[in-house]
Amino acid sequence: MNPPKPTRLKVLCGTDRPDRRSVNEPQPKRGRPVCPSWLSPEAKSKWKKLVPELDRLGLLTLIDGDCLASYCEAWAEFRRATETLATEGHYTQNAAGTKINHPAFQKQRTAWKAIREFAALYGLHPSGRAKLSVPPKTDDTDPFEELMREPAAGS
Repeated sequence: MNPPKPTRLKVLCGTDRPDRRSVNEPQPKRGRPVCPSWLSPEAKSKWKKLVPELDRLGLLTLIDGDCLASYCEAWAEFRRATETLATEGHYTQNAAGTKINHPAFQKQRTAWKAIREFAALYGLHPSGRAKLSVPPKTDDTDPFEELMREPAAGS
């Protein structure tokens, strides 16, 4: 069973129904989370590329930093493993001389799985984006914030 989709994503996907909206769903403040100082240089680079665009799309809140940091670090691990495989090859030999997968192969696959899971949260892949519908911004007001201020049906 899939976890419940946050209202913000339902609005962007066009599937939001005010009569089914959770009255108690927390609504964190929109904004750019602070980049953690402990991120690797590769992960920080990815962070700096993603955050402005995710913020422009209205997909970030101030408390999204840990999740986004995990995505960026998984991406950096994927890149390191991929570069290792490119230089050292996909196979190595164990102590008995048997040909086995290079250890970086499993690291690459594990990182790729994490990337896919985190990417789904932010529409960072084509099918994820296809499910989102971002209304054009006509002024400085945030349409989502305006929507959240409206009372839910039946209240």
